[in-house]
Amino acid sequence: MEQVDVNRLADMIFALARDVEQLAKENRYYFGDKLAWITIWYRDAIKPEIADTPEAYDMDRILGTLEDFCDLNEREWRRMAKARKQALEMMRVATNQVVRRLLRQALEAANK
Repeated sequence: MEQVDVNRLADMIFALARDVEQLAKENRYYFGDKLAWITIWYRDAIKPEIADTPEAYDMDRILGTLEDFCDLNEREWRRMAKARKQALEMMRVATNQVVRRLLRQALEAANK
């Protein structure tokens, strides 16, 4: 982040947090669509800002894990409820780490 654009940074943070929380509330039919949206948005808007960091690696890993839930049938979806909740909690943690990385980079850029 060469120059800090506070509005853009805030938009990225709020959008990511909002979409991750909505993902946790989606039913089986819309889970894949919401996850695809988060993945595309993350890779286009946020990942370039934090590329080659542990936070980017963690986010990519959890997005891949959540993709495994997209093709489940109704019975498997219900059976995997606990694993899905744990994966979504890991997604929240990864999102918090990404937000902290974005803020840290923005503050470092502002202090230069």
